[in-house]
Amino acid sequence: MKWLLTIAAALGLVLVGLAVAGVTCVRPLIEGNVGHVVGLAAGAVFVPSLALALGTWTSGNRAFEILYTVFWYLGVFGRMAPFDFLGASQRAVEAGVPLYYAALALVLLGLAGAGRRRQILHPA
Repeated sequence: MKWLLTIAAALGLVLVGLAVAGVTCVRPLIEGNVGHVVGLAAGAVFVPSLALALGTWTSGNRAFEILYTVFWYLGVFGRMAPFDFLGASQRAVEAGVPLYYAALALVLLGLAGAGRRRQILHPA
């Protein structure tokens, strides 16, 4: 049951991410741009899930730091739709890319829980 603490920690991180994203959602909501709001919410869920899963399976933070930087430079700044987890570009929003990242976040949370369970049951 200790591995459930990992999921609880992940959900806490997601709530913090949603609280931060909530502040940045005001302008898109006023403008009626619901797609960008969905993108911000997806990013708020995806980032902590990715961090937790990679940290659990690699026992470090380096993999997350590298992947997160790549996602920011290619997706958010570079406007390459497949990497735009925040829905910063209209192309990514229209293609539903943030929704894919939201679904991937759920998978990553499951992988983080499974990885933590493995660590507890079979310590190195």
